[in-house]
Amino acid sequence: MTTIQNKCTALLFLTFSFISFAQDSTFNLRREIQLHDYDSKEKTITLNVGSDTNQLYIMINCRVMKGSISIGIFSPSGEKKGDFEIESQFDETSKRTNEKETGIVEGRPTKTTTEIVEGRINKNIKTPEKGKWLIKIKPTNTNGVLQIDTKQFQDN
Repeated sequence: MTTIQNKCTALLFLTFSFISFAQDSTFNLRREIQLHDYDSKEKTITLNVGSDTNQLYIMINCRVMKGSISIGIFSPSGEKKGDFEIESQFDETSKRTNEKETGIVEGRPTKTTTEIVEGRINKNIKTPEKGKWLIKIKPTNTNGVLQIDTKQFQDN
């Protein structure tokens, strides 16, 4: 009986030891970029992808209240792997100047037009190229928020 218990214990130990050596790792990163004051400055985010990364997942979510934003995802060799653009079609506030139409003094802001445009890209890249991946952000007179989530799946 003791021999069977010893063999079972040894088998369990070897099984769990093998499982712990075979586990993979996931590296998650979240960035949030606030775009204020009608931002038009181009920005570049760098993602370092190592040789042990076997899958790269990129999710970019944009919320724009004013202006437009263009996003591009580029591999280390410069190949474009994805892009999109979103644009707000209304100003943040609109003025009505016709007193008969609004019933208030001419020229005063009376109504607020709010439009929030949201766009998202999800990119899953198997066996990504090693090196610096780039996310290029081109806002044009933009007020909004940009959220970038990345996951790198790595072999241990």
